[in-house]
Amino acid sequence: MDVYVRTSTLVVIDVQNDFCSPGSACELSGRDMRPVRQMVRRRLEPFLERARAARLRVIYVVAHYSAGKFAVDGFPELCVAGTAGAELYRLQPDLQSGRERVLHKPELDAFSSAELEPALRAGGVDCVLVSGITTDKCVRATALGAAGRGYGVVVIRDLVAGGGAEGWEYHLVGGCSAEHRPYLDQIRAAADGLPVVLHPDASGAELRDLYGRASIFWHAAGLGEDPERHPDRYEHFGITTVEAMSAGAVPVVIDAAGQVEIVDHGASGYRFAGLDDLVTQTRRLIADPAWRATLSAAAERRAHDFDAETFRTAVRAEVDALTADVG
Repeated sequence: MDVYVRTSTLVVIDVQNDFCSPGSACELSGRDMRPVRQMVRRRLEPFLERARAARLRVIYVVAHYSAGKFAVDGFPELCVAGTAGAELYRLQPDLQSGRERVLHKPELDAFSSAELEPALRAGGVDCVLVSGITTDKCVRATALGAAGRGYGVVVIRDLVAGGGAEGWEYHLVGGCSAEHRPYLDQIRAAADGLPVVLHPDASGAELRDLYGRASIFWHAAGLGEDPERHPDRYEHFGITTVEAMSAGAVPVVIDAAGQVEIVDHGASGYRFAGLDDLVTQTRRLIADPAWRATLSAAAERRAHDFDAETFRTAVRAEVDALTADVG
């Protein structure tokens, strides 16, 4: 889709204290909002500066909900008009420019604001650029609302957050030789402020503990590599995948090399072709605990196909067949 500044508007959704601030209503309900704050600080704020330089129109749509509207979800008060929680988090709209404004909405969809569509129509807008939080609720509802009204829609992936993974942690486990320590330092810096835990040179006991606590197992060795030029960069069997499956972790692994023979796609886990596919499959598992539990049991059963007793039985059967032929 072609996007032109003259006929596009950036819509920034729900970047408010009750969603983003440390100790906010969302965090008090048990959700981890650190990735949201990082997105705002590291990506959205710099993007807004570039948008202003390009003279792109920006509409900040903020939630003004009635008291108790989301009490059943654990929020006695959430973005109630007139409270500090309803104010914008970090962002400072340039209202004097004539290209930025703030609107209020009573529901998830930004188009529940009676002023949004008239503002877009008056500006000759045909493409809505969507950013903000949360990806799986207000951002999604707004994108669908815009598409249903005939607008072109671009959800800017780097400028949205809170896509249904609140409360989850990402644990990175692997060996690290001395020459690769600078790369490890880069990973640590990139993970700063995120629910990411690094386990360089983990012991066997630590690894077994992590397997036992894991719900989902990622394996992407070979992603982006050419199998003809660098077959050594792929996992040719995948013992770590089998180990994780034996502990009940659902594998989401690259659709290449040994992983293809281990994971039955959609039956004992998922295989992905690229990062978008990895995200899609992971979100599906996070959003559906019942299906995740079903695949967990299936993964554990599948892992038994590679255990020592199964191997011995298969070898005996082959030997018995060969000796029978000789006899």
